[in-house]
Amino acid sequence: LYVRELLGNPYPDESPETARCRATLWRSRGCSESRLYEARVARDAASPGDFARLLPRGVLELQLAALQAYVFNRYLSLRIAHGYSLEERLPGERQVEGRPYAPVPGIGYRLGTGGKAAELLEEALEPLGISLETLAEPPSGLPRLRPYWRPVYTIPKGLRARILPDGQVALSFTLEKGMYATLVLRELAEPPECV
Repeated sequence: LYVRELLGNPYPDESPETARCRATLWRSRGCSESRLYEARVARDAASPGDFARLLPRGVLELQLAALQAYVFNRYLSLRIAHGYSLEERLPGERQVEGRPYAPVPGIGYRLGTGGKAAELLEEALEPLGISLETLAEPPSGLPRLRPYWRPVYTIPKGLRARILPDGQVALSFTLEKGMYATLVLRELAEPPECV
C-alpha cells in the first residue's frame, strides 16, 4: 500500500505528465527523470520492502511521520463516527489536564495501550493492510519512530475575528505545539454535520 501510494496514486494538482507517469508506475519514457524517488523505487524495487534502502532516511522519516498523522486522523474520525464525545476519555487513552489524549503508534515500538483506544487504532489501520503488531515489528531498514500521545481536541487561544474592508474575515489565534492552524480553519468553515 505504501509503495502504491508513493508511486501510483495521482493527486488533483499534479500535471497531466505526472499523472501519466504514475499510471505507468514511472516506467514510461521521460518519467525516470521527472521524480527522482518515485522513479528509483519503481526501477529498483524487487519487493515492497526494498523501498527502505532506496530512499534517503530523512524522506522515509517524513513519510512515516505522515503515516502517523494519517492514522491519528483516522482514529479521530472513527472515534466520532462511533459516537464518542471528544471530552470523554476512552479506555486506553490518557487524561491530561482534563482532556483525553489518544495514542499515536510508533514504528518499531510496542504501543503499550489497550482497551477501546487499541481497538479503534486497529480499525484505523486495517484498511491500510497493517496492524499495531506490524508497526511494532516493521521490515528491516525502516527508521524507528517513537509512539506519542496527542490531545483529541484543541482549543484555540485568543481567537479573534475582524471584517476587512473588502468583506473578507481575518482570524487570529494561537495553538499549542503540534496543532495545525489549517485544521482549525477547516473546522470553522465546514458545515457542522460534516465529520
